[in-house]
Amino acid sequence: MFDITPITTTNLLTILQILIVLAGFLFSWKALSSTRQSIDIATRSLDTASRNAQAQLYEKIAAQGRELQFKFATEFLADDQNARRDLFIGTMIGYYAATYGQREILELPETVTKLLDEELRQLLSQRPVRDKFEKMKHGLSRKFIEYAESLRGVR
Repeated sequence: MFDITPITTTNLLTILQILIVLAGFLFSWKALSSTRQSIDIATRSLDTASRNAQAQLYEKIAAQGRELQFKFATEFLADDQNARRDLFIGTMIGYYAATYGQREILELPETVTKLLDEELRQLLSQRPVRDKFEKMKHGLSRKFIEYAESLRGVR
């Protein structure tokens, strides 16, 4: 049946070479697996860094807009208290629209979102703010309008 021949040096070297090749394949497979994990980590880090950069840019734009509105009010509306009040209400609505935009970019903690939701709901319960919101709708995002209306729809 089986012919067991004596193991020769050549046979031993062949078996040893096969084992070394198998060990090389195993090492290569482990190295490729580690490389894939490193690439996954780098991809997630790059995604997070990109979202953070977007959020910082968005916040900078919103802050500059609020600063320009304040300068406009002090320069041109110094004597008109009603116009300054109207501009201030618009700035507050713009602030909440900007924070909603931040939510689209970064995930905020639930405690922060609950606080912002309640603040906006309280704000929109005031008649002058609701009126200004209605006037500003054309310049706000559809998602923010739906969000804000769902908050005040409770009352």
